[in-house]
Amino acid sequence: MLSLCKKILYVLPTRLRILAVLVAGLAAAPLNGLTWAGAPDETAPGLIDLPSGARGVLGLRQAPETPVSSVFLRRAFPDHPLGVAPGQAEPGAGGAPLPGPIYPLGGVAQCGDTINWPGTLEGVDALYAQDNIICTNADIDSYVMRETGQPDRTFIVQAGGEEAAWTLTEVTDPSNPNRYGPYCWVRNNACDTLTYTPDVKAFRQGNSHYIALALERRYIGGYCGVVIDDITDPGNPQLQSQFIGADWCDVHNIFVEQSADGEGLYIYATADATNDLRVLDISGDFGGTVQGPVEIGRYTAPTANGNNYVHDVTVIDHGGAVGRRVYLAYWDSGLVILDAEDLTPGTSGGSPCTHPRGKCKNNNTGPSPIIGPNVIDPAGFLTHHAFASYDGSLVFIQDEFMAATGDKPVQMWDISVLESPFFVDGLELGVDLPENPAHNLEIRFDINPDRLYSGWYKLGLQAWDFSSSGFARYAPEPTSVIYHRVQTETDDYPYSGAWGVRLVPITPPGPDQLTGIYVFQSDRGYGLIIGCLDEDGDAACDEIASHDVAVTDVRAFPSSLVLAGDTVNVDVDVENLTEFAGEDVDVTLTDATDGFAIGTQAIILNPLSMQMSMQTVNFVWEVPTAASVGEHDLVATATLVNDPDSDPLNNSGNVAVTIDQTPGGTGLMVDDCDPNNGSTNTALTVKIDGSDFQLGATVDFGSKIAVRNVTFVDTGQLVVDIRINKKAATGLRDVTVTNPNGDSGTGVGCFTVN
Repeated sequence: MLSLCKKILYVLPTRLRILAVLVAGLAAAPLNGLTWAGAPDETAPGLIDLPSGARGVLGLRQAPETPVSSVFLRRAFPDHPLGVAPGQAEPGAGGAPLPGPIYPLGGVAQCGDTINWPGTLEGVDALYAQDNIICTNADIDSYVMRETGQPDRTFIVQAGGEEAAWTLTEVTDPSNPNRYGPYCWVRNNACDTLTYTPDVKAFRQGNSHYIALALERRYIGGYCGVVIDDITDPGNPQLQSQFIGADWCDVHNIFVEQSADGEGLYIYATADATNDLRVLDISGDFGGTVQGPVEIGRYTAPTANGNNYVHDVTVIDHGGAVGRRVYLAYWDSGLVILDAEDLTPGTSGGSPCTHPRGKCKNNNTGPSPIIGPNVIDPAGFLTHHAFASYDGSLVFIQDEFMAATGDKPVQMWDISVLESPFFVDGLELGVDLPENPAHNLEIRFDINPDRLYSGWYKLGLQAWDFSSSGFARYAPEPTSVIYHRVQTETDDYPYSGAWGVRLVPITPPGPDQLTGIYVFQSDRGYGLIIGCLDEDGDAACDEIASHDVAVTDVRAFPSSLVLAGDTVNVDVDVENLTEFAGEDVDVTLTDATDGFAIGTQAIILNPLSMQMSMQTVNFVWEVPTAASVGEHDLVATATLVNDPDSDPLNNSGNVAVTIDQTPGGTGLMVDDCDPNNGSTNTALTVKIDGSDFQLGATVDFGSKIAVRNVTFVDTGQLVVDIRINKKAATGLRDVTVTNPNGDSGTGVGCFTVN
């Protein structure tokens, strides 16, 4: 996977016209002993023109006191290319090229200067191949920029690997992309090649758009940490911060957790030096901002060492009882799953546990995991990446080294019972698809929550339908649902091709354009490959039909035997939300029987592309004391705020709830007992007639008469088993019925002891 361009770049040729970014800013906290990169005058903020003709923004810091610990340098191939030892001194002198070979397995670097569109594209129409001018394109992300009164603008951002920082491309019209960059980090008035930038994530706060980047050092003179840039003006990025931890610097992957409305909250970073996970606050909730992140959380597995490190991290808010989970690809320790609530904040460094519920495992390692190391850990499997299903009952793990016939580099595990996860299925090389290593995974909950996507290196985009019983396998071959075998040449290196993929719904500009699903692949050696889904094979992009927001289900708990003053939970499912990203939907619940408004809640849709198509809104109905007895029709309505006239046939649903208690219980009466008498030292069954009885009511016949059982027949009758003691006093007895809510009624002289 790792290859350098045929022309190793230390000082980039002028023809490349790469915009260089020497990011100007300090680490988030004072870092004693740090030195500036390059000449002293590069420390001042501002823009410079580099000798190559590129422009640069000044100046990232180094961390020479922290040994180089990059995951990048620990393995002999894929994204850990150990070509030379991780030196503590700068290579060469006077800007000399890096010693080689760095290309994996000692081969010759292949930049992938040409793109091959053979007749092996299935389910995807090829639209555009953008040459990014560099040979080390890495991970990929997407975001949508929205301004009031302006059309949406869609962007793709790619990390730059060994040669660059990032490349930004506007794909509002996917057939006519507009590239900004690549941008590169700058050192000594030239583009830096001592730094590896493998990962990038996009997020926003307010109307500003940002990217967070993971930086690792190839040599001690490189840059490291988590870097945040403002890309609101894509052609004029502005550095916000560079965070370097007290005991960590090199970062291989990151994840930015966002709120329901798309605001960036926390950055999860893989800390190479300590082989663990760190969490940074940028929300302001715990003192951190994009200009000054604050470390608030940490998890270190007890197995952590040089061969057991956090390679990647994914955070998913599953909602409901499952909640926010953190999925850690902990390499040779397998998959580790954490509760995100325990990390934001959790523990930081060696400080005392700060979690409000005391869930920290100890002062140094962070919270106890939901599923710990070496549980979801197949033999010989190195967990490189992980993703979970919408409801959190299934998890998918991936190994990028497995490439032989019979290997299963992508596996599905059932975690519905956390105490006993088990293997469900695996994609087998040589059977399910050709022998080639896999890379990063994704499930688009807003597009198809039951389909797993992968950037499968040389095999490009792969996609598989799945259920709780395993992957769907269709005949004839290929068995994959979407099979995009590849834009690379057949003799290319196995780790060429798609590093990562993003699927984005886009409505291209122009009249009568419909929304389609577009596929973006970060091609390692070429650039950005653009296609669109065409599963029906008609040579036209599949279109997403327009829908109104729709209420698809309404559920009440409980729905019967409800009493005045009780609490009823009502869940309302609302679908077709993807098409309205960035807008608000009001969900209203009404008791149509009594004409009572229960409440209104707003769904604020994520303005980014990763919006779930369906959301569940929960209402808590405190049944009024004045509620009428009988069946109540609860009606839920979902309305797009800027389109109140949306289709009323689709945007409402209802559920029936039966109220069994007369308000206040004033009608509880005991009218009759049958039989109305019994002898001492006998047992018998008595039917009690009356009104407004409740399930769980108790009955009292007075002294020396034991009530053995009460059966609720309905609100007008109870059946009672009694035993009359031989010493019970004879004569008339009052019979009292008491409901669970405390209301009671008495039948005076209703029963006689003979």
